[in-house]
Amino acid sequence: MRNTRGISLKKQCFRIERKLERIKAKLGDGDTKYFSDKERKRHQLFFNGNKFITQGEVAHGTYMFVRTLDNLIIVSSDGSLHHSYLANGKKVSSVGYFIFEYGKLKCVSNESGHYTPTNEEMLPDLLFYYELAKNPELIYEDHSSFPEKNKIYQYKIADILNVTSKEEDSNTCFQHLQPQEVIWDKQSNYGRQLKVGIENRYSSFCETKTPYTFFSYERNSNPVSSRVTTVSLGYQQDEEIMSSGYQRDEDIFSL
Repeated sequence: MRNTRGISLKKQCFRIERKLERIKAKLGDGDTKYFSDKERKRHQLFFNGNKFITQGEVAHGTYMFVRTLDNLIIVSSDGSLHHSYLANGKKVSSVGYFIFEYGKLKCVSNESGHYTPTNEEMLPDLLFYYELAKNPELIYEDHSSFPEKNKIYQYKIADILNVTSKEEDSNTCFQHLQPQEVIWDKQSNYGRQLKVGIENRYSSFCETKTPYTFFSYERNSNPVSSRVTTVSLGYQQDEEIMSSGYQRDEDIFSL
């Protein structure tokens, strides 16, 4: 059982952010935040039958993670990154945070501001992580109620799977579960918002559905040939945007 359909970026504004990042990557802009194929491989998570390993070291502490639809688990302990950077804005099978203790997986969460995965979307991969980790005490931390209730719920994945096996509709299993713990004093990125200025700009774009054009100055090695170019972002939800030339705009790209 696996989420083969994938979990997508939930907010249209995050999808526009994805388009901007893909423009930068396509044009070879070194400031792009999305991982290259080389970076994705370097940040892969592996299990050696005993411990989880990443970048040649035993995983320890908190790592954001994405499991891609081609079955790669990409992790990072860099708190300044977003899940979309690891996944290149693409759909994922599951997403959130792992907590390790010297190579042992202790907790899986669905905390993600960009993807905000539901329990139902995460459920198929919970069995995968449970079997992979070989930890009967493995915890699932659910952040989906945080935006409304400021509560985070923790469940034993073994209990989730036990209820799921008895339910005809596995999507209702959380309605019959008692959490192991309810956390009140912890912040969450689940359902987070963009910075006000960027949110307003993106929201305006989403509402009008009109092309967003901005100007930039192209610097070449020959100052005489330097010129002004434009880039237009069309309202095309799932298509990559092509650029008319190298462009740079600090205000737009400082996400």
